[in-house]
Amino acid sequence: MTRTPKGAPIDGAGPAHRPRRVPVLLAVALLLASAGGVAVGLAVSGLLAPRPEPEMTCADADDAQDPDLPPLPMTYESVRLIEIGLADIRAIAIDADDRLYVAGDDGITVFSRDGVRLRSWTTSARPRCVAVGASGTVYAALEQRVETFTADGAPLKAWGKTGDEPGGLRYVTAIAAAEPYVYVADFGNRCVHRFTRDGDFVQDIPAGDEGEPGTDRLTLPSPYLDCAADTAGRLYLNHTGLRKVETYSPRGRLLRSWGRSGGGRDAFPGCCNPTHLAVLPDGSVVTGQKGDPVVKRFDRDGSLLAVMGVGLFAAKNRGLDLAVDSEGAIFATDPAAGGVRVFKRQQGDP
Repeated sequence: MTRTPKGAPIDGAGPAHRPRRVPVLLAVALLLASAGGVAVGLAVSGLLAPRPEPEMTCADADDAQDPDLPPLPMTYESVRLIEIGLADIRAIAIDADDRLYVAGDDGITVFSRDGVRLRSWTTSARPRCVAVGASGTVYAALEQRVETFTADGAPLKAWGKTGDEPGGLRYVTAIAAAEPYVYVADFGNRCVHRFTRDGDFVQDIPAGDEGEPGTDRLTLPSPYLDCAADTAGRLYLNHTGLRKVETYSPRGRLLRSWGRSGGGRDAFPGCCNPTHLAVLPDGSVVTGQKGDPVVKRFDRDGSLLAVMGVGLFAAKNRGLDLAVDSEGAIFATDPAAGGVRVFKRQQGDP
């Protein structure tokens, strides 16, 4: 902005032609006062007062049930709600035997595939997320630290250091195990770190050519950065500022990016969606979102396959963490309902 020097003419007018603002303003004030406090009435009604920002909504619920839209290739139904019994449900993971691990309150709680509570243990601070490796090692991520345990909760090792330098942790939001490596999503540093399973730093992702660390960072308007890995070690993350899902090679090369912003059942609404994701064995991706909370399944190239949970989740849910079991059932956290919802494909789907 160019600042006009004090005493300089405005719009070519000399000093003698400057607007006489004070008398005009005084006259307007007197006129409003004589009108019986119109200005006060306007302010009270909100016409002169600042208006709150409207809540962002999307058309997913309407679109999913719109008979004029073509049917989606897959149909899912909610089969049950696993009651967790925790005040603060943060994240979930599923191991090779389909046991459910829940990060919440002050530790990790484990459930059988039928929803029976098996065991629980505490972490040194409130856990933010959880992952289970093929070895059975449980990785519980705190805000700036990772603690590892056996499947029975016996402590193994803790690692991680606070900082902005490569490999430093500032605000961890997700963790994924692709042993012998572990991915740690760090909203504070706007990237995903790759470590060995013992906590040795390997690289930050996004990365430059040939896997060398790059300077690019993700665009993240709010603290939602999730990550998942497939059996080949490829990394999947939600680039919320772009409303996209991105796939990277284990060395950090961008392989695929898809997604669009806006309304409609195949789009991601608002500023910061999708908030969470999970990957199925065939490379298709399940996403969760906030605003109008629903779960969606896309194929590996981003074509929408299914929408589930329409009208089921309370709007106050701020993100739905996701996991997938060996049979393809989809698990989604529902903190407002105090549990984890399970979705399965309807029989008869092609």
